[in-house]
Amino acid sequence: MADKAGEDGFTLAQTVAAAVASTLSGSFSLSQYSLGHGSPNLSSEDIEKALAAFHVGSAWSEITTVAAICGAGSIALRAEYDNAQRLRNAAAHRLTTNIQPIDLVEFGNRAKTIAMAFDLLASHNARLLNLGNPAVLSGKIKPTSTMKIIFLDDTSRGFSQKTTGLRRASLVVKDYQTARTAAAQKMATTGNPVVQRNRKKTPESWMTIC
Repeated sequence: MADKAGEDGFTLAQTVAAAVASTLSGSFSLSQYSLGHGSPNLSSEDIEKALAAFHVGSAWSEITTVAAICGAGSIALRAEYDNAQRLRNAAAHRLTTNIQPIDLVEFGNRAKTIAMAFDLLASHNARLLNLGNPAVLSGKIKPTSTMKIIFLDDTSRGFSQKTTGLRRASLVVKDYQTARTAAAQKMATTGNPVVQRNRKKTPESWMTIC
C-alpha cells in the first residue's frame, strides 16, 4: 500500500504506530488510516460508511441483527445511537441540558454493543476480502447470512463453548482460563469470532480475527 502511494513503508509504520501509542495519554492523535479519523463526532452515517468500506451491506440492520444473536436485545440501534448523539450535542452546547444518569448508563451499554457488532462485522468481511472471496469482492454482502459465532457462556456447569447453528455445547470446563484458551484456539482454526456471555446470556466481551 505504501509503495503504491510512493511512501516509505517503514516511515509509514512508525507514523501509524506513534498514533496508536498516543492513545495511552489524555491528548491523542488518530492515524489518517483510522476509520472515521476526519470526524470529531462519529455520526451513524460515518459508521455505515466505515462498514461499507468492508463491503458490509445494510450496515445498521446487520449491527442490530448481530446484537440480537448475541443476546443484547433487538432494539433498532441506529435510532438509539442518533438519539444519544443528539443528547451529547445538546449537553456540549447548553449548560442547562438535563441528562439523567440512567440515560448515560444505557448509552454506555448500547455503545459497547454497537462496538462489538461493528468489530464482528468488519472482521468477518476483512477476512473474506483477504481470502479473495468472490461474493464479498463483487459487492456488499450481509455477513450475518454466513457468520458463525463461538459463544463462551458462564453456566452453572462451568464455561460452555457453543457455536451458532449447533444445538449442543462442544465443550464445558470449570476453569475459565482453560475455556477461554480453547475458544481462542477454535477461533484461530475456524476464523469465527468469540463472544463471552454472562449467566443472563448477555455479552460481556469478545475476540475477533482477520
